[in-house]
Amino acid sequence: MQCHSCGAEVREGQKFCMECGASLRGVADITGEVPAVGAGGSGDAPTREVATAPPPSPPVRRPDVTAPLPAAATSTAAATTMRMPTDTGGLRVVEATSSPVDLTAPVSTVASPTAPVPVGPPPRRTMQPTAARFRLRPLLVIAVLAAAAAAVAVLTTIVRITPPPDGAVPHYTVNGLGTNNAVAALIAAATAIVGALVWCSGRRWGAGLAGGAGASLAGWAALLIGLTEWRIHAAPGAEVERALGFYALWATGALGMVLLVASLARAGRDGRGGLDPWIAALAAVSFVIAAGGPLIPQGTADWSGNWSTDSLGGVDLPQAFFIGRAVQLGLLVVCGVVGCLLVRRWGLGLALGGLLSAGWLLLTDATDRTPSPIGPGYANPGAGTNLSPHGVTVVGFALTGFFGLVAVVMALIDTER
Repeated sequence: MQCHSCGAEVREGQKFCMECGASLRGVADITGEVPAVGAGGSGDAPTREVATAPPPSPPVRRPDVTAPLPAAATSTAAATTMRMPTDTGGLRVVEATSSPVDLTAPVSTVASPTAPVPVGPPPRRTMQPTAARFRLRPLLVIAVLAAAAAAVAVLTTIVRITPPPDGAVPHYTVNGLGTNNAVAALIAAATAIVGALVWCSGRRWGAGLAGGAGASLAGWAALLIGLTEWRIHAAPGAEVERALGFYALWATGALGMVLLVASLARAGRDGRGGLDPWIAALAAVSFVIAAGGPLIPQGTADWSGNWSTDSLGGVDLPQAFFIGRAVQLGLLVVCGVVGCLLVRRWGLGLALGGLLSAGWLLLTDATDRTPSPIGPGYANPGAGTNLSPHGVTVVGFALTGFFGLVAVVMALIDTER
């Protein structure tokens, strides 16, 4: 038997031609007799009918893509011819046209996305120094107002008493109540402005310094108001005129307290390390000693001499005097203890700012740098005319200065790290 498409020899029962792939149905089928299946009973022999379903489609032969291309592939368009069998046993010619491909051209190499990346030092970037951004903050406005009030109190007359109780001039200034008072107020006022400016640059310790200086101004003003009332109380029947400086003292004290309260809202951490807890604790104890030194009674006086005149040997003092010295010493210990125990830079600024005016009074009184100085809290109860500071007061202020300096140095070292 032969294939009706290509004439190749085929065997009986072969389904497809081995040469061209054409179907051999009807050519190489087995033609043996098939018994018929009748409709009779169980005794009849079963018969089979010839299946009428179409044969399955022949497999598609793919062209050999490894065969060399014809010479026509170098032309503008190359044609590839493929013969594919059809269901009817014929052949279908398919032509595919594509652009010519130069198979002799070198293949470009593409880097793998997983290839290792060369490791080397990163490019250096030049860091330009950036200036701290300055923002005007309410704390600076309050500090300027408090400093202005202190300047008015220092430069003008506080009270006029005619005749004066101590035979002095009839008008009193802050230096008439103690020759070291004017500088004490100006130091605290200038520090309040500096601290507020630092806070405007974004550093929290500046806010603490401004608040502490405000408390120092308030304590100084309270003591001066108490001393003024003492002079008025000592001249019964005299003509008294409270001048501009007296009301400036009240304004200084009030604005100093406002400055202190306003700085409390900034008492947070600034992202830097806190103070050493041992140094902070020792500094806090030093502030307690410094503020408690002026309360130690001398002579025949006892501890009640800090709030009453019963043990002061007949000295008649107004209640305003006791209140004024208590305010100054109380603000000193509050700023020192609270500021140190917070172990924050804001607290360090608060403690150092609160030390300023009282520290200046102590320094000048202990060294007699001015003709008639006064000390923190004016003087110890029962001291009489001896206004020299008590030894405990000197030791306490010396310790506060020492531990405060150590805390500042350690904070600076931590900043450099």
